[in-house]
Amino acid sequence: MRMTRLASCMRLLSLALLALGCHRETPYPRPLPPVRVQTVGPAGAKGAVRYSGRVEAQTQVTLAFKVGGYVSTITQVPRDSGGRRLVQAGDVVRNGQVLATIRKADYSTKLDELRGARDHAKAAAANAKQELDRATQLLQQKVIPQAEFDTIKTRYDSLVGEARAAEARVGQASISLSDTELRSPLAGIVLHRAIEVGDLVGPGATGFIVADTNTMKIVFGVPDSIQKAIRTGLAVSIHTEALPGREFRGLISKIAAKADEKSRAFDVEATVDNTDQALKVGMIATAEFVGAATEARAVVPLSAVVQVPEKKNTFAVFVVTQNGDTTVARLRPVVLGELVRNDVTITQGLAEGEAVVVRGATIVRDGDRVAVIP
Repeated sequence: MRMTRLASCMRLLSLALLALGCHRETPYPRPLPPVRVQTVGPAGAKGAVRYSGRVEAQTQVTLAFKVGGYVSTITQVPRDSGGRRLVQAGDVVRNGQVLATIRKADYSTKLDELRGARDHAKAAAANAKQELDRATQLLQQKVIPQAEFDTIKTRYDSLVGEARAAEARVGQASISLSDTELRSPLAGIVLHRAIEVGDLVGPGATGFIVADTNTMKIVFGVPDSIQKAIRTGLAVSIHTEALPGREFRGLISKIAAKADEKSRAFDVEATVDNTDQALKVGMIATAEFVGAATEARAVVPLSAVVQVPEKKNTFAVFVVTQNGDTTVARLRPVVLGELVRNDVTITQGLAEGEAVVVRGATIVRDGDRVAVIP
């Protein structure tokens, strides 16, 4: 009876192992990634996408005092109606021009005191040098012992060190005296004056904000779909409500690599020539990307464009081809043109009539079989 039960158990175990082995021989098929495909269209009429931004100076410097004290003078400029007035926002300044000064008496007095201490230290070191010279001769003549000579030399070395330290303190005091003058490091326009004559300021206190406005930058934000399609050197058209009917031409000079945490937009800067000073800091401007259909061979949605792995600033699209009953996606590098509304023009690498992946491109790899969904 026991042998019969054991034989039955062994038979069931063998069947279970056989079934398990058969199950392992049949792997679970990986589902094909679903994608949406669109036929590449021709480059149509010119279009544009517009983004609101702000006008800023290309170079802007905040001038702060390095030393503290009472503001004794602020540079004056001629009045239009005659007389003179203090320099203020909107005034033109020269490179190196003194804009304000701290009361110098406190620093000049300190400098004179340190100069006197330096001269005294130098005189003491000079006397010690004479003593050392005499001691050297006496030591050679064996008139004085070595220990006495060492004492004289040690005193000389100490006085020389004190003289050098006194000279350094005089140099530092001279720098502090020169720092009582607040100078403009560039030729430009005063944007803001934060001080008045008689103000008590400390080190680091802001005195002026000066900017070079011969070149301006337009700062605006774009979504990630646009950020990946633009590049530095791309031409943009700039318009402002303050100057209706006038168009400024600029070039993209900077594209943020990180999106703003609140707006989720990428900051973009366009540089514009402003030699005539028409654009003012703080103006609201509109940046416009203008498409050039004559240079483009085809147009695809921005969602179809992906970045080529391990190749910076190289873009591609997935072109779908039919191989019998199998649909395969192939990665093809392309050269992007201008933005046309929510699409991007392709100048090289793609022809009109080809089918590209417009949804699901981020989950597809080169050579993958795909399932096309409507």
